[in-house]
Amino acid sequence: MTKEGELFDCIDIYKQPAFDHPLLKDHKIQEFSSSVLVLWVVTTAVPVMRPAITPGSSLPSSSTSSSNSSLVIDPSANILTRFDCPEGTVPIRRTSKEDLLRAKYFAKSYQLTEHPDFPFADVPGQTVVMRRYHSAAIGHGIHSVINTANPKVGENQYSSAQLWVSNGPPDDINTIQAGWVEAPYLFGDSQTRFFGFFQAKNQSQTYGCYNTLCPGFVQVDSEYTLGTVIPLVSEIGGTQRVLQLDIFRDSEKKWWLIAGSDKRHVGYWPEAILPQMTEFPLFAAWGGLVRSDPNGPMTTPMGQGELPNGDYNRQCSITQIQYIRDDYVYVDVGDYFAFTSRSNVKSDQCYGIEYNGYYNDEERATIIFGGPGGPNC
Repeated sequence: MTKEGELFDCIDIYKQPAFDHPLLKDHKIQEFSSSVLVLWVVTTAVPVMRPAITPGSSLPSSSTSSSNSSLVIDPSANILTRFDCPEGTVPIRRTSKEDLLRAKYFAKSYQLTEHPDFPFADVPGQTVVMRRYHSAAIGHGIHSVINTANPKVGENQYSSAQLWVSNGPPDDINTIQAGWVEAPYLFGDSQTRFFGFFQAKNQSQTYGCYNTLCPGFVQVDSEYTLGTVIPLVSEIGGTQRVLQLDIFRDSEKKWWLIAGSDKRHVGYWPEAILPQMTEFPLFAAWGGLVRSDPNGPMTTPMGQGELPNGDYNRQCSITQIQYIRDDYVYVDVGDYFAFTSRSNVKSDQCYGIEYNGYYNDEERATIIFGGPGGPNC
């Protein structure tokens, strides 16, 4: 049991929920190849400071910042809950009937998949701000560092800061998403949680879920797992605590979720359940997503609940925005047309996103985003 009172079991790695998926009946657990790690180096994009937001976007460019402060990060903070499962077992959150009912209702109530390259659908109660990147250069995934927060959300609201990797036509979209989320209706409380999500959609069916609430994600690590509470989050104007993530495609086309400064290989989504994710070019995005009651205004706060104005210690940010080339080289996103803003925000007083280009050698390419929402949103 965690200190938050939640039950996680150390179960046999071959008896985890993933193997209930019909496409994974004969699947063999595959470890991450450490030989790849020697190729993990960074190449720097051309620095261009604070470009304007793409013309036609409803987002404010925020080209003049009130602060140029870098993140004041607590280097000792291990924000992810760590387990100590015996060899051959993995930590899995114990799922109740109530969890499954909430997940089923949540899936029916909201559009969970948004393709970064297609026009945002008019989904009642859902707002997204993101910077997106569409390129055949994204050979093996993306990397970023996400600042954490615990916005004050209501029972039927949802707020996340996350990464997206998606592909496929509108009627056959595959997506992987990861980051932190606060979703009281889905998880039964208002705590910030580490999440991973996948979905495959075609004309006949849609399947997928958060964490291990359905078969699909193969848990491999014995210490970190999806769905855990992040008890230490960033303080507005104070110490910042961050979540480092990679969504990484290996040479066997498995999509790994790699988390923490120690780069733990939490687990993977197999190729069999995400067939569109083997094709190129891929779509990647970084940003925030909020949901509210579809019949009311968008009052859910995003990030720290503040509009971006350049203050990395007050607003939510995503730094070290990089894609992973086909030769396993990590590359900072560049300042050119392919890396653009997308949003369905009704007013620039609701939510915003600010792209600061190559900020410095530590944060590298960055965005700041968020907002309070409100009665006119």
